[in-house]
Amino acid sequence: PYGRACSVSVVGDPFIPALQVIAPHRVQSPDGLHIGVVFTDCEGTKAALKVAASLTAGLDADIYLVVPHVVPFPLPLVYPAVPPGFTLRRLRELAAAANVQASIYMYLCRDRFQTLLQVLEPHSIVVVGTHGRTGLKRALLGSVAEKIVRHAPCPVLVAGPARPPHSSTCLEGLMSGPD
Repeated sequence: PYGRACSVSVVGDPFIPALQVIAPHRVQSPDGLHIGVVFTDCEGTKAALKVAASLTAGLDADIYLVVPHVVPFPLPLVYPAVPPGFTLRRLRELAAAANVQASIYMYLCRDRFQTLLQVLEPHSIVVVGTHGRTGLKRALLGSVAEKIVRHAPCPVLVAGPARPPHSSTCLEGLMSGPD
């Protein structure tokens, strides 16, 4: 659905190769609201795309998916281990699965977090998905969402994982009271 419009551009300083796919039937207005979704993983990003879509309801807003694609050091930045065409195809499928038309910006980089700090637009809103890990798992694995919230140059909305309808929370037992 996105056609084959793909271009390589120079972004920020230092040089960061970027591949871009513009969503169809959308004219990006410089004055309109921009909602960025940061790719973390497939499920978290799908949830974040859905939240971004709900934010755009009734607004003149564009959704853009920001994907920092880390290229290991021995390889030149312009030749990542996973072919960009494959990655872009998967990202288009992810956006379609979330029923969202988003422009996709994939940045080839060495450091995901530093790249995000350089490319996130200060006048936009960013939505980032999270696994919802807590405790030791979060301490060991880190949290991309937490780093973005702390350091991004713009407002950040964190989209948590969807819970199945039958799941319970620790508050349910407290709210129901004694039998």
